[in-house]
Amino acid sequence: MHYSIDKNQISTMINSPGEIRGDVLLKDKLFVLSKGGEEKLKKTEEELEEMGYLFYYNKIAGRRFYPWSIRILSLLAISRVFNMNSNEVKEMGKLSYKRPFSSFAYFFPSIEKSAKVIGKDWRKKSTIGRVDVKTIDRKEKYLAVRLYNLHFHPIYCDYFLGYIEKVFETSKISMIESKEARCYFRGDDFFHEFLLKWKK
Repeated sequence: MHYSIDKNQISTMINSPGEIRGDVLLKDKLFVLSKGGEEKLKKTEEELEEMGYLFYYNKIAGRRFYPWSIRILSLLAISRVFNMNSNEVKEMGKLSYKRPFSSFAYFFPSIEKSAKVIGKDWRKKSTIGRVDVKTIDRKEKYLAVRLYNLHFHPIYCDYFLGYIEKVFETSKISMIESKEARCYFRGDDFFHEFLLKWKK
């Protein structure tokens, strides 16, 4: 299994502040159902119970707020059920993004508009953390996204990288590289920085 967590880490996580909307957890539910149906959903809930958290996806209310710890434990449980590696978790993150269709601009958004989507979406769904697009360099064809004040588990680094890659792919750019260039879990400062490059 690619990801690990011990009981002390789980206990610390469960007691940590921060909430996230149920809409995000419903995406986890849909992902599991699409990959393995009700049987895998039940196994995911059993994994959560083994980690010390009794949780049922069918009782999630989209607009309600839930502890951030549940969001991370949900990802960990899913990764165990499907034996997922970092690339597969990244793909799960990509699948989580659904482009809004509220106006024509969203069909062909600029990179700048896509950058605004990330920050706006974060503020709407999470009570902690902050996302900033620090650099957009059109000449060198790269951009840098920073995630501040969210340090639960490395699995979210992979998931979030997939999510932001998908957001910027809607800008009709051909991504050639995406990586976490700086990570809190590697001792890099107090934030995570994701670097995305596209074809010149």
